[in-house]
Amino acid sequence: GPKSRPKVTITARGAVRGRRATLRVRRVRKVCATRCAHRPVGATTTTRLRLAGLRRVALPRLRAADTGWRVSLTAGGFSVAGVRYRAYRATRTIRPR
Repeated sequence: GPKSRPKVTITARGAVRGRRATLRVRRVRKVCATRCAHRPVGATTTTRLRLAGLRRVALPRLRAADTGWRVSLTAGGFSVAGVRYRAYRATRTIRPR
């Protein structure tokens, strides 16, 4: 239910393991005016972490009208032995089960 605090799982392979990344999470709420949209609400929870093979991070608790979370993972670009890896950003909306 809305009181649960699920975890998001982040996996990393190869050269990105051990690299720093930033995870940003905001609660999302359905807002209906002329049409309905899911809008971010409340403060952004920011977690700095090192990417690992598998990492689980708890999401903030939802409030009554919230419909889920907007999750964004950002990692900077880097080079290893002359191979360039681009900066990476992934954004997902997660809904509770």
